Amino acid sequence: MFHDPPEDYVRKLRAAEDLAARLQKPDWATQANLEKLRDYTREALDFVRSQRLTFKRKRQDALEVVEQHLERIHDLGTLDARWRLESIFFALRVARTGRGSVAA
Repeated sequence: MFHDPPEDYVRKLRAAEDLAARLQKPDWATQANLEKLRDYTREALDFVRSQRLTFKRKRQDALEVVEQHLERIHDLGTLDARWRLESIFFALRVARTGRGSVAA
């Protein structure tokens, strides 16, 4: 039987979405915050892989896209990093809700 993710998972992904949005601002663009976002993503991906969730494949694909974008961010101040962070924000929303689509 498939089930919806627990509230803790949803809360952490909302926090990750918020952090991805804030990382686009210069005063939040620190390496520590980027590492925190990576930790949230790894934890969420491990959780999704181990559970039987509704829209599991879509959630897992979205989190894998987030990981790929995070690996490519080297300098937070660049336009490329801001574009990737915006893509990460929307991919995290797909991972949280299970609705929508993500382009790699």
